Amino acid sequence: MNDSMTKLNDKISSLLNAYNQLKEENDALRNQLVASQGQNESLHTKTQTLEESLLSKDSEIDSIIEKLDFL
Repeated sequence: MNDSMTKLNDKISSLLNAYNQLKEENDALRNQLVASQGQNESLHTKTQTLEESLLSKDSEIDSIIEKLDFL
């Protein structure tokens, strides 16, 4: 009976250790996800700024071409 209790306690301890390890890994992955989402938002903002700048430059180029065609 005592041997069974020891085995049961060992298995419970093993499961608790595995649970705690997986919980730590999950927390680390969650932190990485949050960081990646922040980086994604930053890159999205930069991309939008570059696209707006590109549209502005395209408009400037079109205007210059129209002026050259007029000459």
